[in-house]
Amino acid sequence: MALKLCCYIHTCAITGAVDAAVEWNVRIWDIAATQLLIEEAGGKYQSVRQTEQPGVGTVYCAVFGKPKLVSEIVELLKL
Repeated sequence: MALKLCCYIHTCAITGAVDAAVEWNVRIWDIAATQLLIEEAGGKYQSVRQTEQPGVGTVYCAVFGKPKLVSEIVELLKL
């Protein structure tokens, strides 16, 4: 179920149905196409961090959507 929701929220952000989305601790294949699609649609994609998790590998955290809101969310995440 979680994978279906991830795909759906990515599509919503790409099409502008939501202003922004945050993905936390996902694998690269869950977000690989999102950066390209968001940027081609005029949005912003910003990686927040990537970490190694034992037994899982590298996981990624990113914010994507409308440029102004993405910048504001990234600033809030730095607090």
